[in-house]
Amino acid sequence: MVCGLLGLLLAACSTVPTGAPRQDGAAAPPAGAPPAPDMRPVSATLLAQSRAQLRDGNSAQAAATLERAIRIDPGEPAVWLALARLRYTEGNWQQAEQLARKAKSLAARGSAVRSAAEQVIGDALLMQGQPRGG
Repeated sequence: MVCGLLGLLLAACSTVPTGAPRQDGAAAPPAGAPPAPDMRPVSATLLAQSRAQLRDGNSAQAAATLERAIRIDPGEPAVWLALARLRYTEGNWQQAEQLARKAKSLAARGSAVRSAAEQVIGDALLMQGQPRGG
């Protein structure tokens, strides 16, 4: 199960949004777009490092790396979104929702990051027993 969740998170960090339904009826956390070309190099490096840590099965270290990236560059929505997805795969729906809301607030209108953040918010709300629009 952990391998499946890590695989889902890795896919979410590197592909286009899908929102495919899961067996429990909720949509899977959406896949995201690659980092924006204007992302600061330190944020892009730490985001890539967190992906490698996830591939190695170290989600705690990946979370720490993403939290470090946020401390260094708190205005980067892709990093907030990556941490939201990680928290989602851990089953921390409320924190995933909050982190995705932050990503959405920082992302440009119409951007892939904003769309993916909206999907995570909706999925996290469903997992908390609330309607998607909340």
